[in-house]
Amino acid sequence: PGRADPRAQRLAEAAASMARAHPLEILALADRKTLTDADVANAFREVSRRYHPDTYYNAAPDVRALAEDCFSRVNAAHDVLRTPVGQADALRYLEARAQGVQYVSERDRLTARVAFRKGEVAYRGRDWKTADPLFQEAAKLDGQTWPHALYAAYCGWLARRLSTAEALFALDAVKPAEDVRAAEVYVYAGNLLKQDGREADALIRFRAAYRRDPTNRDALREIRLHESRHGAADASARAGLFGGLLGRKKD
Repeated sequence: PGRADPRAQRLAEAAASMARAHPLEILALADRKTLTDADVANAFREVSRRYHPDTYYNAAPDVRALAEDCFSRVNAAHDVLRTPVGQADALRYLEARAQGVQYVSERDRLTARVAFRKGEVAYRGRDWKTADPLFQEAAKLDGQTWPHALYAAYCGWLARRLSTAEALFALDAVKPAEDVRAAEVYVYAGNLLKQDGREADALIRFRAAYRRDPTNRDALREIRLHESRHGAADASARAGLFGGLLGRKKD
């Protein structure tokens, strides 16, 4: 009989949504540009009214339990947003939404950092298969920290999870604002292309890296190596042509 109550499905969906939601989302404040104590108090009164146990006093036990679960989550969200830590986190959430970037909680940031460090250990040991899922986890939890996304793309290619095209697409999506970091991304893309046998395409990336950061040693080394190899080849070709002309004159 309880499941026949049309409110049961709605409450079950609300509880499931709240279980993975930010406190601002639970109180329907996620679209705000600013946040005041009055905003939080008013939202709490409005949302909590929907799930207050008194509203469901004559409902079936399972429906009342769902309502109480939702009401408890609304209360918990309100309590969080009244603390200094919760308020600071809420402002970070609103700022991320305003900038159109991924919001990352402190818990996820820490978990991502741990996964990334473990991935680095495996990467240094050339264990791509172990490093790859760790870098993927770090990028999923905190894609705003640029090395996470960079290594997830590059190691994904080394581990043969990503094709060359897929890895390059992922690297191109990593766009740190700082020139030094942007140059490093270009270098990784160049290294990938070089290992794939596409030296001309790799050179384009190395030159792009050098333009962003003329102090990048890896980019400068690759450019000089290319110029040295092709300069020697051109000199050899010219010598061969000159020698051939002299030989024909002697004949």
